[in-house]
Amino acid sequence: MRSAALADIALVRRRSVQIEDAFYDIGEALARLKRPEVWRTLGRKSFADLLAKDLEMSVSGAERVLRTVGLVPRERALVFGETKAAVVAELVEAIPDRIAGAVVPKLLAGQKVKLPAGTVIDTGSDSPERLRDLARELRRKFAGGPVARSFFGAREHGVPVDAAAAFFMQDAPRECLQNRAARTLSNEGARRRGTWRSA
Repeated sequence: MRSAALADIALVRRRSVQIEDAFYDIGEALARLKRPEVWRTLGRKSFADLLAKDLEMSVSGAERVLRTVGLVPRERALVFGETKAAVVAELVEAIPDRIAGAVVPKLLAGQKVKLPAGTVIDTGSDSPERLRDLARELRRKFAGGPVARSFFGAREHGVPVDAAAAFFMQDAPRECLQNRAARTLSNEGARRRGTWRSA
């Protein structure tokens, strides 16, 4: 009985690693499938149509995985695990622009960060629940809502990004990063016009 239980524990550990690795592959595949020329080639009306008919996946579930892949480098996502990586992506989106260049690379590296208001965030050891609460608090505090960011977008718009964080992003799907940068610009324009609405 004991040996069977230990074998099951080893099996769960092995399979868990495979699952964690698979979620990132799924996100990269979704980023490719999201391109209009791809879903049109398959005869679908939209990406949402492809998700529903071919993958039986919700749009919100796909967007969660896409956000993670677009914002959290593979190496760090595998260290964080699927759930925590998704929450780290939420947190990255919630960081105010004025401190993003200094804070985001550290968050993604799993380092401890102290925000100007004194809040300490440690993506390496804080629970996903605490990180999600901090992301919500930041979105409320900085009423601008979530602002999509990526290292691709940061470089394009002159936000300083340290070399280590840039290295982490080298394998991220370029289309996903470009979409994030475009959404950031779109959100900024809507804010200036006073037409932007937070979710």
